[in-house]
Amino acid sequence: MSPDMPRELQAFVQAELNAGHYRSEQELVLDAIRLLQQEREATVSGIFTGLEDVAAGRTQPIDEAFEELRREFGDKESL
Repeated sequence: MSPDMPRELQAFVQAELNAGHYRSEQELVLDAIRLLQQEREATVSGIFTGLEDVAAGRTQPIDEAFEELRREFGDKESL
């Protein structure tokens, strides 16, 4: 498989190879696919955890949730 790739991504791939982070384009692509797979699995796992929390009654009112986010991130305007 040899996917067509935009120039900016080709430049990134070449930079990664030149820096010695990967021995080949194939190794880089395989690593990228593994990371994507892990990300998707983590997302699905998080969704199921959230659904289990809701089913078990582990929820909070939306106003409290936004207040926690405001305290954590300090951004009162966007929340």
